[in-house]
Amino acid sequence: MQNDKCVPTTSTNTTTGVLYAVGSALAFGCMPIFAKIAYEGGANTTTVVFLRYFIALIFVSVVLFIKKIDIKIEAKNLYKTIWIGIVGYFITGLTLFMSYNYISVGLATMLHFIYPAIVMIFSRIIFKESLNSNKILALILSIVGIYILIGFSECNLSIVGVLLALASGLSYASAVLGVNDSGIKSINYLVFTFYIYIFSSLTSLIYGLSTKQLNFHMNFTSIISIVVIAFVCTFLSVIFVTLSVRIIGPTNVSILSTLEPITSVILGILIFRESFTISITIGGLFILSSLYLVNKSLSKKEKRQRS
Repeated sequence: MQNDKCVPTTSTNTTTGVLYAVGSALAFGCMPIFAKIAYEGGANTTTVVFLRYFIALIFVSVVLFIKKIDIKIEAKNLYKTIWIGIVGYFITGLTLFMSYNYISVGLATMLHFIYPAIVMIFSRIIFKESLNSNKILALILSIVGIYILIGFSECNLSIVGVLLALASGLSYASAVLGVNDSGIKSINYLVFTFYIYIFSSLTSLIYGLSTKQLNFHMNFTSIISIVVIAFVCTFLSVIFVTLSVRIIGPTNVSILSTLEPITSVILGILIFRESFTISITIGGLFILSSLYLVNKSLSKKEKRQRS
């Protein structure tokens, strides 16, 4: 028996939608920290990418079994889910991690976060999503905030690295937009994530085997870190972003997602004793200001719907 097919309607649940989006951003923001710990324990990028989806698949399968939710979906929606799983998640992670081999993590992150602008533009074109001055200003503030937060100090740029990082942003934008598709919205969010993890883990496995990059020789700390990545940064975060897009729309979610780099920077300071600078403070304030504007825009929309 399949229940809870969709989340409640958007008009009275904007706060919940914002909380889901923030929760997703915080969860995603933890991933670079735990990935670094996993690498220090013997894991590599391909192994982490595969295991994060495979273990997350186990988590969601257990929940589906306990709740007795039917996993059947229509063929046309299955094709869309395959696209989101492979292009939106596997390709995003692969291209972003590959870009680190050519350019700095900071520059790659800045280029990756072009996706909120892409989502805003195509949400307007495809879904006729309304734009207002608060949304546009929030987008500008978030991008500037990331630029200041991470900093830019490279003189020698690699075209390959830049293109890979931009590709990661473009592919993730397609995932966020895909979640807003009416057919995808009709699927139970747990069933949707189940299929996302199937196709992401299967593609990761095929890639790892073909490139001979899978390595399971790692210490206990590395294994625990990967399990945390799978549960917090994958299982929970994908569910949160799916629910938030259904409630407040892809543009708002993509802007709120700029909390990710703040989370990574703060955890880096707390765990790895990385330096705290004035640029981190200023960049963080810019991003938090953009979150305030998004929330203000949503509040106004909800008031109009109630009146």
